[in-house]
Amino acid sequence: MVIEQQISARRERAHGSIVRILTRPDGNLYGDYSVRSASNRPYRVAMRGPGLFDNYCSCPDFSVNTLGTCKHIEALLARWRRRRGKALDHEVFNRARASLSLHYGDTLNVRLRLPLAPSAALQALAQAVLGIVIKDEENGSGLAGKRLS
Repeated sequence: MVIEQQISARRERAHGSIVRILTRPDGNLYGDYSVRSASNRPYRVAMRGPGLFDNYCSCPDFSVNTLGTCKHIEALLARWRRRRGKALDHEVFNRARASLSLHYGDTLNVRLRLPLAPSAALQALAQAVLGIVIKDEENGSGLAGKRLS
């Protein structure tokens, strides 16, 4: 309940939190953005999907809140939903390189997201380090995960 309230609070504060998009990906919805916040600070926002834990922001709140979102991410998502509606849920980020992140939930997990066609060396590294590789059937990109105790 508290987590949902915190996410809702960030969605409410999203309006007006970005005063300007400084840079955006060329021709793609998903990719890396530079934004100027209402506090006049620049942040990097890496948009990879419409869900929690899909994206990243360099703001201080994102780095400590363990929610998988912040008002800057929610502001971009709200802008996209106004323009694209439900089509947003069907757009896919085409990952060009691997990324490693922590996923907070009931348990803490390490996520390694692989590009659509990862090299054999990258697949072997993921297998050796994380132990399992799960194929994401929806978009074809690999996802490896390992629970941290």
